Amino acid sequence: MLMDPPLLAPPPLPDPPAARSAAEDRQLRRLRAELRARDREIQDLRDRLRSIQASDAWAIVRTLEQWRQAVAPIGTRRDRLARRWVRGLRRIKKLASSIAKTSARIGGRSRRPTIAGPIATGRQAVVCLSVIDWDFRFQRPQQLMRCFAAAGHPVLYAASRFHGGHEARVRPIETNVHEVILPGDPATTIFRDTLADADRARMLDAMARLASERGLSDAVVVIQHPYWTPMAESLRDRLGWPIVYDCLDDHSGFWENAPEVLATERRLIATADLVVASSRRLHDGIRARARVSALIRNGCEFEHFAKVDERPRSHTPTIGYYGAIADWFDARLMAKLAASRPEWRFELIGSTLG
Repeated sequence: MLMDPPLLAPPPLPDPPAARSAAEDRQLRRLRAELRARDREIQDLRDRLRSIQASDAWAIVRTLEQWRQAVAPIGTRRDRLARRWVRGLRRIKKLASSIAKTSARIGGRSRRPTIAGPIATGRQAVVCLSVIDWDFRFQRPQQLMRCFAAAGHPVLYAASRFHGGHEARVRPIETNVHEVILPGDPATTIFRDTLADADRARMLDAMARLASERGLSDAVVVIQHPYWTPMAESLRDRLGWPIVYDCLDDHSGFWENAPEVLATERRLIATADLVVASSRRLHDGIRARARVSALIRNGCEFEHFAKVDERPRSHTPTIGYYGAIADWFDARLMAKLAASRPEWRFELIGSTLG
């Protein structure tokens, strides 16, 4: 009688770390959260740099620089004349700006910074208080907002980073989608911090001004992380915009989340006008505490993933994983599986930044 080959013994696991004090645990969680935040910022900057370098504007700049080097090489008399000409243009521009500001003061008109890109009006807008930046990792938040935009709804997608000013900074992303960077503490990490009252007030004023300037009288606030709860409640109180909580994760499973984050989420579930859950387990834990709830599972962009790979297929069994390889990923289980089936292929596709 044939028998299955015996399983290989799993690799020995490291001994658990020595007991740490509560203060040391908090310090370690804070440092890990800061490291993840910095990693996200680095990845975001890299993505932006790649986007800039792939743009038509970058190609034009490179062509102009090559032309300049050919016509007026650095250090030559032509180069000195060109620099003198540019300095003269800058002085003229500065003078024109000063005249415009003086004219505005005389006329009694206040001038706020120009917001780049038109925002469509006429249909109900969607204000997304996001859990990740648009350019970080494309998944449910961006896919949902893209669907709203395709249906004709203007989308304002709030970034998870902030600036120290007082106005909402807006940039167009794609048709009907604009990123909004709100005023706040630039050192804030939404995954571990709570929204301070002073920052909430600045954000609220900036959003109210933006809504007034762009004629966004009717909107829905889609919130994707508990950090935004005070801001969403303030928008509802001031502008009458209802709140939809899109619950993507079990926040108690993240090591960097402070107890205040979980307490704020409980408040959000109870006060939101609609709570949407991305899985059955999340929905089962929410629906008894929510006013109205709905289960909307994650999906897949079929057209993107349906492309057939023309490479020869291997007959070796392949176990695949696509997603974040972060602290919630069961690396020990993966190691045991790989050791027990060395003839199989285990392919992991995903960022290790969380």
